[in-house]
Amino acid sequence: MDAVSVLMSFMIVFFANACGVEVSFGMMAIVLLSNTLLSIGTPGVPGGAISSFAALSAIAGLPAGIMGVYISINTLCDMGATCCNVLGDLACSVAMKETCKLDRR
Repeated sequence: MDAVSVLMSFMIVFFANACGVEVSFGMMAIVLLSNTLLSIGTPGVPGGAISSFAALSAIAGLPAGIMGVYISINTLCDMGATCCNVLGDLACSVAMKETCKLDRR
């Protein structure tokens, strides 16, 4: 959830620059707030972030044709985001184990 949220923010800025759409500081704040709220409701299935990106691209004022490009690279980006999420979950569980001093019984 967190990695996809960060990734979509970067994608919005990248596609805005590629299309020549200026993203102001205020618009970026709106995109980040909307992205945070959308990432909570994004389903944890492959390709689940596509609908969230469609909403974010409309908020940022990007052309609709950008969705075809995003869908084509979504799988590769989703693999990296999933790896990031799994590593974060593993690090959290190891930190909790060390903090709580859990023993196997």
